[in-house]
Amino acid sequence: MLTVMPSTKMLLLLVVVVAAMVAAGSAADSVAFKDCGHGNVRRVKILGCKKQPCHIKIGSRVTFEASFVAPFSSSSAVNEIGAYIERHRFQLPEPHVDACTSG
Repeated sequence: MLTVMPSTKMLLLLVVVVAAMVAAGSAADSVAFKDCGHGNVRRVKILGCKKQPCHIKIGSRVTFEASFVAPFSSSSAVNEIGAYIERHRFQLPEPHVDACTSG
């Protein structure tokens, strides 16, 4: 697991929330998501799904977008992806660790 600086906790939360979702929508529509209590996530999109819930096959690639408002300024951020399946957390590989350069 990556060590995160306090300024990156909101991004970490955002990625975990999105990766844990099982729902999806079309490329133009936001999907329903569960906020983990911080209220900073504004919108989540999972591209390519036409209706909720979106069924994602094991081993497939999923593209998602998330908008959030950070409660403080930060000079750096890291991506970390995890998923919760039936209350068990799984760490997922992240090829672009630096969130500022991953696009």
